[in-house]
Amino acid sequence: MKSLAKQETQPKSRLIVRLGVFLASHHILFSVICCYAGIIALLLLPSLAKNTYLSENALIPGSANPLFSTEDAIEANRFMKAIEAVARDSSSVMYVTSFSL
Repeated sequence: MKSLAKQETQPKSRLIVRLGVFLASHHILFSVICCYAGIIALLLLPSLAKNTYLSENALIPGSANPLFSTEDAIEANRFMKAIEAVARDSSSVMYVTSFSL
């Protein structure tokens, strides 16, 4: 009777602790299930990746420049001035703000 009362007053352990104890006690079964899941995933990989496209250009690490060069800034200024000139000369209702550097 005392042991039954002790079990009722003892708090339940946390779920993660119970899961860890369960996996530790059934580690062989868990390992076998993981191995079979990995083998099945490897066998299904070609059919799952059939519609996947990877550009070969994406594999060239030095092809892109992460910073703007001086020429890029000059070209952007020319483009901005051309847009402002078209906006000034245009008789339409379009409103373009003037950008200055």
